[in-house]
Amino acid sequence: MSEATAQAAIAFIKSRYREGKGRIHLDFYGGETLLYTPRLLQLAKELKRFAEERGGRFDCNVVSNGSLLTRELIQELKGVGLAGIKVTIDGPAANHNLFRPYQDGRPSYERIVANLLAVSDLTEVTLGGNFTADNYHLFPQLLDDLLARGLGPKQIKRVSFAMVMAINDRFASPEYNGGCTACDEPWLREAMLQVREAALARGYQVDPLRPEVCAVLVDDALAVNHDGSLYHCLPLAGREEYRCGDVWTGFAPSVASHHLDNWQQDPRCPECVYLPLCRGGCRFSVYQATGAMAGVDCKQSYLAATIPGLLSQELRWRYGMKPA
Repeated sequence: MSEATAQAAIAFIKSRYREGKGRIHLDFYGGETLLYTPRLLQLAKELKRFAEERGGRFDCNVVSNGSLLTRELIQELKGVGLAGIKVTIDGPAANHNLFRPYQDGRPSYERIVANLLAVSDLTEVTLGGNFTADNYHLFPQLLDDLLARGLGPKQIKRVSFAMVMAINDRFASPEYNGGCTACDEPWLREAMLQVREAALARGYQVDPLRPEVCAVLVDDALAVNHDGSLYHCLPLAGREEYRCGDVWTGFAPSVASHHLDNWQQDPRCPECVYLPLCRGGCRFSVYQATGAMAGVDCKQSYLAATIPGLLSQELRWRYGMKPA
């Protein structure tokens, strides 16, 4: 992001901080975000001062691969409102190093774990991880290894594992053609319950059960690309057909292009008991499956198959109750 774009982004965010908002929250996402810490510090410092001068508050999260984390850096970021970091480790060492080596092929697992140990007492750490149908069963091994090294529930605020999504457009990697194409793939039901159970059984917190609202339905959920272009959710960034303006001219999402009323056009949705949980589902998932956003990301079969297990987990691990 250039200096001119950074200044325009700051001005744009300030312009949307209307009366009654009370808070500005930024998620910094890359590439590898920490390659550009001067820009992060600049954006956060300016917006923190702006919000606090108006009686509001500012905070930010950083999504990183963890390879550049240091105590000094975290302390500097905390000074400008850092609330936490999210670091993704894709399974135990052998699996992670297969998917996430350094550019020259060196393994990255040991460095990332060492860095997390060095900073976990300074800020809240969320552990992410991306699994496939072939390796989700390895993720309990990852948690066991982290526990043995001293990265337990006190050091990691939350565990949030998710499936690898298949990317079918021009942004797809030529080196990988796997991933989940739809939430109703049978293996995913078992995988989500198993990886969540593994985290809960070891004392880690996981994402709470709540409705999953697509970002395109949230007025102030915006993704600012490096060139200043605006998108209604992060996965759409760079896809020109879903560009919603820029930081110079403003934000103007289109009801037609983003199909904000998609569930109202599907006769299944008004009769579905799970509608309040999904509201038509993820537009990006529909886009990847069909090449457009016109349809719904129907989660009926997935939710019907997993909700009993999810509720059982909540009763057992969060409330100490035995389900009837």
